[in-house]
Amino acid sequence: MSTLLERIREQAKQLSDDERCILGAELLEPDGDGDDAGIEQAWDEEILRRVEEIKSGKVQMIPMEQVFSELDEMLRCRRQ
Repeated sequence: MSTLLERIREQAKQLSDDERCILGAELLEPDGDGDDAGIEQAWDEEILRRVEEIKSGKVQMIPMEQVFSELDEMLRCRRQ
């Protein structure tokens, strides 16, 4: 690992959780002209597709409490 990467990693540890999320998202963005119109349109279409699946009954919603309970259990298992 390069010295620069080690320094950046140590500095990133000093950031708040929100700042690290922002930094991570920015690092994952593709370099380019910054034209996000295609990405925005793709997400809009995906959202509409998912809403239609829910309305039509093709997919079934899972209660939030159940999702959080399952996530808590998964995290507990990983910590052990």
